[in-house]
Amino acid sequence: MPNLLGIVFVLAVMVGAAAIAVFLFRRQKAARKLKPFQEDKLLRGPGESLRRRVEELSEEFANTILLGSALTAAVLGVPALVLKAFPNANPYLLFGSGITLFLAGAIVMIKRSVGLLDRRANLRLGYIGERLVAESIEARLASGWRLFHDIPISGEWGEANIDHVVVGGTGVAVVETKMRSKPSDKEAWENRVRFDGKVLLWPRCPNDSKTLWQVKKNAEWIGDYLQRECGFSVSVKQVIAIPGWNVEETVLGQPRVVSGKGAGDAVVQALGADNATTLSTDQRNRICLALEALCRDVDV
Repeated sequence: MPNLLGIVFVLAVMVGAAAIAVFLFRRQKAARKLKPFQEDKLLRGPGESLRRRVEELSEEFANTILLGSALTAAVLGVPALVLKAFPNANPYLLFGSGITLFLAGAIVMIKRSVGLLDRRANLRLGYIGERLVAESIEARLASGWRLFHDIPISGEWGEANIDHVVVGGTGVAVVETKMRSKPSDKEAWENRVRFDGKVLLWPRCPNDSKTLWQVKKNAEWIGDYLQRECGFSVSVKQVIAIPGWNVEETVLGQPRVVSGKGAGDAVVQALGADNATTLSTDQRNRICLALEALCRDVDV
């Protein structure tokens, strides 16, 4: 009788842990499907793609911990269950095997969890950078100008996102945010990025030409898209914003490379003075509608 009660108790613990894990997992999935009364879509905010990915990684991390905890209960419970059912079994072998499996599973779970948290931290850093640049641009926008964020695009290079697009009086400007953590053992004046017209020169990092290629491709894509959708050509300027770093431009041209706080001024300078009106109101409206069609996809 005591053996039977022990078996029942261990089974109850294992089934209870599994039931709790399944319940919480299904509740989490159901919460993602909740819809408000209104079915309209919102425009994307700064770093929307990164925000979504951060949420996905947070859920993945929670599921990893939840599943790992349930499996741990099962791994530790099975040897006790077997020993209760077969009293003559070798307890050292059973519990040794269980502890070995437990340690192996714990190592895998910890390694996966740390990887998820590292990726989440890097994405969150990029998200913060895009928010900082967006605030800098918004503070300098002239009346009638529009700012769009996180515009999804695709081309021969695959799928991507343009961090910010500004519609101004003379055309549009694409803004690419580049966010990197700074060396902790360097003085503030050494946290400097130089742009020589060809590459970005970072401390301790290889010369960066990929970012320049990326913002150029983004500008070309937007120009081609607006030509197709609006029926007229649009001047597309390029700006690279690097929040938190001192930026030194040895060559002024396209693209402009500035600090995060300098993004707003760079956009205004690229698109001309506040009273420049080479685009008509109708043309600007058509451009804005075309861009809205790309980035109005956020569920409310």
